[in-house]
Amino acid sequence: MKKNTYAVYGFATAILMIIVGTLITYEGAALRTGMTWLVEIPFFVGILLNAGAYSRANNNYVTFGSVFKSCFMAVLIVMVVRLAWIPVSDHLFPHMKEQALASMREKMAKNPSANDEQVDMMTNMFTKFWGLIVIFGVVIGTLFMGAIYSVIAAAVVKKDGMPMPQGDNF
Repeated sequence: MKKNTYAVYGFATAILMIIVGTLITYEGAALRTGMTWLVEIPFFVGILLNAGAYSRANNNYVTFGSVFKSCFMAVLIVMVVRLAWIPVSDHLFPHMKEQALASMREKMAKNPSANDEQVDMMTNMFTKFWGLIVIFGVVIGTLFMGAIYSVIAAAVVKKDGMPMPQGDNF
C-alpha cells in the first residue's frame, strides 16, 4: 500500500502561497508586472518537495504516474485552499478590485483604437463578473501551472520502479 504525502504538502504549499501573495498585496506590488509570479516559487518548490517525500515514503518504489498523481492531488488541495481564501482576501483587501479596474482603464486608454464607450463597457463587465473572473483565474491558473509542476516533479524524482513480487506464484 502506497504512503501518501500530498495532504500535508498541499496544505503547506497553499499556506505559503497565501502568505507570499498577501505580502505582495500588502506592499502594493500586486499589480506590477511580474510580481505575482513570485507566488509560483513556493508552489513549484512545494510540489517538488511533495514528489521527493512521496518517493522516500515509498522507498523509491514509485512510477512516474504514481508520483504525478500524488503531486496533482497536492495541486488540487492548493486550489481548494486558495478558493477558500478568495472571500477572506476580498474582505482584507477591498481596494484590489478598484486598483485592478484603474490599471485596466490605463491600459485601455493607451490603446488608440479603444474609445470611451468601449472602456466603460469593459469596466462594467469586469465589475459585474469580478467574482467569476477571480474564481476561474484561480482554478485555471492553479490547475494549469500545477500540471506543469507535477510533470516536472514526477520526471526528476528518484524512481526505482515497482518492486518485484515475492513468492512462488507464477
